[in-house]
Formats: sequence, C-alpha cells, structure tokens
Amino acid sequence: MSDKEKLCYFAHHVTDYGTEREQRSLDLLEENGFTVENPNTPENEVAYQALKERGENPMAHFEAVVRKCGALAFQRFESGFIGAGVGKEIRTAALDSKPIFEVLEDALVPVDGISIADTALSVDDTRAHLKEIREARATE
Repeated sequence: MSDKEKLCYFAHHVTDYGTEREQRSLDLLEENGFTVENPNTPENEVAYQALKERGENPMAHFEAVVRKCGALAFQRFESGFIGAGVGKEIRTAALDSKPIFEVLEDALVPVDGISIADTALSVDDTRAHLKEIREARATE
C-alpha cells in the first residue's frame, strides 16, 4: 500500500470524540495498517469554526480532508443511525471511488458507500439525535 492508500479518514460522530469507543476504533484501524486522519483534532475544529464564522459550509473542510485520503472508515451512532455529516463524508469518499469500511467492534467491513450514505439522517434529525444522546449522558 502506498502512503496515500494507508491514510484513512475516520468518519465518526462528535458524541464519540474522546471516548473509549473512539480509541478502540482508532486502534483497530491502526492494527489493520492504516494511518488515521482523525477529524477530532484542534486543527480541524479551528478550520471548521473559521468556515462557519465566515458563513461558509463548514463541512467543506472535512470533505477536503476526505479527498486527500486513500480510504474512509466510518462508525455509526451506537443506536445504528448515521448522522448527516458522517453521511456526507461517506458520499464524498464514494464519489472519489475510495474504499469504504464500516468499523464494527472487532472488524472493518467493506461497504458500498453510496448505499450507506443514502441511509444517513437529515441535518435536523441528526441534531435531534445528538441532543438526545447528550441529554441521556447528562443524566447518567
């Protein structure tokens, strides 16, 4: 595998950032020979916020990062849903004909990205689901 082919964007939801679930997935990707491009970095947050403040589409930053990678791996919400942002990242990789993998507990499963992206929640439904997750965690 070339260096670009080894670079894998890890599409996952903000509610998994900084969690054991995120770390297990990162470890699995690395165990499978990938160098992970994780959107959960201060640099990515700064770039996202800068676009948002200028009134531009902040997801454009992550789409550009996906395009520089050789593959994409994604993880669903624990509920099984896929949020709008992750769906957009999957679609970007699929349109660039990149290999796409679903991260399961102990395996990376190759998938058809367009079919998966088509199942993603709308932006409004994603926001509502994120709110539900955050509220449930606050009461734990």
